[in-house]
Amino acid sequence: MVNINKELIQKELNKLKQKDNKEYQQIERLIFALSLRGRDLNRPQAASLRDDIYELRPKKHRVLYTFLGDDVVLLSICIKSGSKVSSKDFELALKRKKNILF
Repeated sequence: MVNINKELIQKELNKLKQKDNKEYQQIERLIFALSLRGRDLNRPQAASLRDDIYELRPKKHRVLYTFLGDDVVLLSICIKSGSKVSSKDFELALKRKKNILF
């Protein structure tokens, strides 16, 4: 089982739980699946982006994460807007990843 760190996105998750509990529950199920399968979680639930950043793929949102050793750090959550994660959302995740590593 993989340890999941939600600290960076906990506020966004709490807001989402109030606004769209169904989507929140789907994200929690994907986070649980990620905790069980780690790097073996693939499409359609998860996908690799670039720079060692991955995404969980519920219906309306994307949760960007990275691996830190055997652990997972959830970096950001964004509303899906098209087929790709926006560069703004990806850059936020990349910045947070760099802050964790240094």
